[in-house]
Amino acid sequence: MGAACLAVACATHYRPEHPVQLTTSAAGLSGMTIGPDGGLWAVPEEARTLLRLDPVTGAVRSFPIVGMPADLEAEALAWRPGPNGGELVIGTETDGPSRPSDDLVILDFDGQFAHVREMVRCPYGLWHLQGQHNRGIEGLCAVGRDLVVAAEITGEENGRRYAPLGRRDDDGRWNAHRVWLSSDTGKISGVECRLLDDGVAEVFAIERHFGVLRILRFVLPPLPDGAGSSTAPTSMDEVPALTPEVVLNLDRWAQSRDPSPNFEGITFLEDGRLALLSDNHYRGELSGPSELWFVALPE
Repeated sequence: MGAACLAVACATHYRPEHPVQLTTSAAGLSGMTIGPDGGLWAVPEEARTLLRLDPVTGAVRSFPIVGMPADLEAEALAWRPGPNGGELVIGTETDGPSRPSDDLVILDFDGQFAHVREMVRCPYGLWHLQGQHNRGIEGLCAVGRDLVVAAEITGEENGRRYAPLGRRDDDGRWNAHRVWLSSDTGKISGVECRLLDDGVAEVFAIERHFGVLRILRFVLPPLPDGAGSSTAPTSMDEVPALTPEVVLNLDRWAQSRDPSPNFEGITFLEDGRLALLSDNHYRGELSGPSELWFVALPE
């Protein structure tokens, strides 16, 4: 696709459509993934449950999460394959300002209960940043056993805004990147990834704020053998910058809706469309039902 086809006018026919209302009282659904059974799974911010979503009927099944600390809000969800059937991983945030890190919560799921097995810290010092109030790990997906983690906080270099993004392998090594943002106010609120050749990941991200809604795409290199660190770099010049393409610019669509859906979950369906999950909880107020939306990508 040529650069001209990334403009709003070129994506006229690619809009989220046919929302499905989800039959759940859990508020603030904020992360979504393809789970252990190939179905759609989500997690609400505060209720300690995993939710299995039916994208056709909107029916929801709930499974308790055991052992997750009460002060954490669930903001992202990924399924990582591996031994014993793999595991679900939750990205979180807390209220405290100026945090050095936020937590990844690794769960073992036995089909009835999800038990916390391990807590892993995402160190914001890798980007010379700190966690902020209500801004934590909003994007999470898996490439094999590697976790791709995106935070809602932003940094700036020479007047250009970026989102921190890290790739963590099974040995705990981090490979930090910066993703240039395409707007003056947008932040990353969800990511989905899929494996290409030789460990390269294709990543799709939601960039959103009030009046801003865009689907970004970029390619993430594999973690080099023997590379990676959990310590802050001496200079941000050591952190590679990734320039995404704006696959869909949905600003006008979002601005035309009242209320505008607050998409915080993104994943691929078998037919190649993206499923988008709306968060209906903002500053203690409900904006309506939780919904699934669907959008095709330009070819």
